[in-house]
Amino acid sequence: MSDAEIAGDVVGFIAVTKPPRRADTSPGSLTRSLVDLAHVTHFQGQLVASQRYAVRGPVLIDEAVRGRGIYTAFNAVTREVHRDRFDIGVLFVAADNPRSLQTTTVKLGAEPLAVFDVGGRRYHFLAYAF
Repeated sequence: MSDAEIAGDVVGFIAVTKPPRRADTSPGSLTRSLVDLAHVTHFQGQLVASQRYAVRGPVLIDEAVRGRGIYTAFNAVTREVHRDRFDIGVLFVAADNPRSLQTTTVKLGAEPLAVFDVGGRRYHFLAYAF
């Protein structure tokens, strides 16, 4: 996990973790869906689950400091810190959040791989290379 500080205040947060075991997830949860999709979805010619993958998110950045490059800095730092540990990262973005989907695909370089539903909401499952 990383956070960003401006003048001593935490203004952003990002989590990058190893994926949980399926047995440690709740049926019908977002986390279970991510783990299940990793076992049936390909990225860069291989099943996601056959690669060293991390779960990325959440990413939170205070609205007052958006547009100052914090998201780009998070991307650079997490790639640098985790590239020896993980080959790829996976994440989800709510389908009703086109701004986040755009940011994730353009600035992070994540590729949408699947769409899934949990609790009546639709999400995109994405992956990116470290």
